[in-house]
Amino acid sequence: MLLIKRRNAPHAGQWDGIGGRLEPDEDPFTACLREVREETGLAITAPRLRTLLVISVKSTDELWLIFVFSAQAPQGTLTPSDEGELAWVGIDQINTLPVVADLPMLLSYLDRDKVAVIRQEYETDDAASVTRTQTFTPPN
Repeated sequence: MLLIKRRNAPHAGQWDGIGGRLEPDEDPFTACLREVREETGLAITAPRLRTLLVISVKSTDELWLIFVFSAQAPQGTLTPSDEGELAWVGIDQINTLPVVADLPMLLSYLDRDKVAVIRQEYETDDAASVTRTQTFTPPN
């Protein structure tokens, strides 16, 4: 899988999936294609929605929706971006890297046939502050 070691807050110095925010009037699929292209220089096709993560942040009363996609590794050369260092990482390497707190949990849903819907509550805007998790995932 392709990961990025973030240069900027939040999560500076930690490995994470490729991603970012939706632009005005942009749907999650289009944002996925754009973010991958901007952060890696690669053009993916046919991303598949794997997880919808709904996060309530108690300290700010914010509600976040995170759409997690997977796609086949495209041909091409990685292009460095200002966002961070890029690396192809095997699933067996995840536990050896400083990763964003929720990345291992999210990766566990990538191989399922059905979309996982997960609701979490955070104390602060840091994934390490999770206080509750509910998963609404149909069995495979």
